[in-house]
Parts: sequence; structure tokens; C-alpha cells
Amino acid sequence: MRLFRNPVFAVSAPMSFIVGFAMLGGITFLPTFQQYVNGVSATASGIRLLPMVAGLLFASILSGNVVSKTGKYKIFPIVGSIGMALGLFLLSLMDENTNYWLSAVYMLVLGLGVGSCMQVLTIAVQNTAAYADLGVATSGVTFLRTMGSSFGVAVFGTVYSNRLTENLMTTAKTTPLPAGVNPKVLQSVTGLHSLPAAIARPFEHAYAQSLQVVFLSAIPIAIVAFVLALFLKQVPLRDTVRATATDMGDGFAMPDHRGKDSGVESAIAGILRAGPRRMSIEVLARSQSTLGIADAWCVTRVALTRLRHGTASLAQVTTGINAPDEVLQPAFERAIGAGLLATSTTGYDLTALGETEFEKIATAWRGWVTDQLSDWDPDNKDELQAALRRVAERLLGEEHDLYHARHSLVAAGV
Repeated sequence: MRLFRNPVFAVSAPMSFIVGFAMLGGITFLPTFQQYVNGVSATASGIRLLPMVAGLLFASILSGNVVSKTGKYKIFPIVGSIGMALGLFLLSLMDENTNYWLSAVYMLVLGLGVGSCMQVLTIAVQNTAAYADLGVATSGVTFLRTMGSSFGVAVFGTVYSNRLTENLMTTAKTTPLPAGVNPKVLQSVTGLHSLPAAIARPFEHAYAQSLQVVFLSAIPIAIVAFVLALFLKQVPLRDTVRATATDMGDGFAMPDHRGKDSGVESAIAGILRAGPRRMSIEVLARSQSTLGIADAWCVTRVALTRLRHGTASLAQVTTGINAPDEVLQPAFERAIGAGLLATSTTGYDLTALGETEFEKIATAWRGWVTDQLSDWDPDNKDELQAALRRVAERLLGEEHDLYHARHSLVAAGV
């Protein structure tokens, strides 16, 4: 519950609830409209939701990329909540005379609104949560979105059921069913559309009216989301969050049960994906090593391979690299000629000079990664440092010397 002391989480959590409320409500009752009012099959009604899904994905991808480049996220929940309200209002205008392409535009608007909020709310929470709370904060907004979905279906279902009963009874008085026809025929899609068109048409209108009320009843919820979005605090984006903002995994995922170290792993992975060559140059410069990039790469690969496997043959060192051994072998031979590596019966070994240079590079990597994560929790760096060590040790393998593991945070990139 202490997470609600964080002003960003306190706003993002209820907004996530509302996003789930609106999204699942729309997904659940739009197929109902397509089947009962337009007379399409269950399969076709699902396919007809593609405009909303396309809008949702497009807005999520766009918002993630814009946030990654600009570091600004507040505008998206504001615009997204307006889009949700507009989309729900447009859906409330649909009736039995609305053609599919117009309804597709309405669904697209709703999808764009939901997508603009969904991804960004997760980014905002991850940007402000302390390291120790990162996992539960991310899962918290996801859980509340799931809960909102459940509430949305329940509330919309109640509104729909009550209005439909009333509308069907009213229509039955003005449009009597043919003699011998069971009134229960109106409860199924096939039964309703098996009736003569002149009789079925008024009942289709009754279904359309009921669903219009459902979408109208959701508009105030979207307006509440808009008001909440105005209070969302704009906090400078962490470098680690900026690097992973384009990844929709957390935005669409189920609540995560993994430990908090998984957040460190994800952050390190995001940093390393951001630009390997740029990072290699920065780390090498920081290490004050006299090696070039090629020699530094060979020394690092040999050192980490020996830590992981105990030996460092050419095949082991080049595992996972999409290049023939014949292309890479000359680089290792140059490192041998420079006195950095030596050969043995099991493969390559570091010389004393190679060990010294590797320690410089490994220490520089540790400092560089720590700097990249320093904006996670500046008041509790000891816990973050401990987590970084645990991640490095686990990735290297617990059976290896922990001293070397602590000096090999570069292993996070292997």
C-alpha cells in the first residue's frame, strides 16, 4: 500500500483500472452488436474488431517511441482518455443502419485512445518506482487493469441486460411474434435472424438501443480518466526506462511473479540493446586501457568464457556469434602476438598482461552499468549494487569464483 504514496503510481493505478474497464467493455459488447444487430457470425464479429486492435497497437508503439525519444509521457494519457471518451461516444451512435466501415472508424478511435494510455502508464510507474518496488509496481498497474476489465464486463453486462429486457418487452408489444413462435427465439442470433425481416428489424433496433446505452454509460468513466491524467506528474525519464520504452512487453503482460532482480536484468538488457558499439567505446575509454576495440573484445570473450566453462576453445569463445571461425581467428592471433593471450591444450588463456587489461575493462563495465542505473534509487545504492552482483553471479554461474563474477558485470551482455 505504500506505493500509493508515490503520486505517479497513485494516478496511474486508477487510470489503469479505467483503461481495462473501457477496453474489455468494448471488446466484449462490440461482437454482440455485430452479431445481433448486423447478423454476422461469431467468427466474423471477432474479425471485425481488427480496427480497434490495430489502433491499440499503433498507439502503443507510437507512444513508446515518442516517450523514448523525448522523455515526455504526460500528454499521452490526457489525449488517450479523450480518445476513449470520443470513441465510446461514437460507438453509442451505431444502430442497425450503420455500415461496417463507419463502425470500423469508431472502433479505431477507441483503440487509439486505449493504446495511448496503456503503454505509457506502465512506463510512468517504472520511471518512478524504487528498485525494491519495481516488480510489484509494474505488476500492480497490470493487476488493476485486469481488475478493471472484470468490473467493466460486470457493470456493462448489468446495464445491457436491464436495458435489453425492457426494450424487448416494449418492442414485443408493438411487433407481435408470429403465432407459435417461442419468445426465447429472440435470445439467440440464429433465432432472431431466422424471423421474417419485417419482424426481426424492430428487435434488431431494440438490441442496438440497449448497446448504445452501454457505451454511453462508459463515457463518464473515460472522463474520470481525463481528470486523473491532468494530475499525472511529469518526472524526468530515467535512462533505463527510456531505453526500454519501445518494448510493449510490460504494457500488455500479465502480472509478473518474478523477483525484483528481474528488473535489474531487464534494465541491463535494455541498456545493452540501446547501442552496443557506442557502449563499447565508452567503456573502453573509461577503463583507460591501451587496447583497441578488437583486442579488448578478444580478451573479454576469453576471460568470460573461461569463467563460464572453465576452458576457452575457439568454438566456445565464438558461440552465439554469426561469423565463421576463420573470420575471427586472425583477431585472436593478433591478441596472442600482442602478449595478451596464450594458447594451451584447452584453448586460449589470458597472460599476465591480459589479466591486467581485463580487470581494467571489467571494472569500467561495472562502473558504467552502475552509472546507467544510478537514477533508479539514489538513496539506496547499496541494495542496487548488491542486486547487480547477484545478477552477474547468476549469469556467470554460481559454481565460479565470486570474486571474478563481481568484477565481470560485462557478463550481463554475454
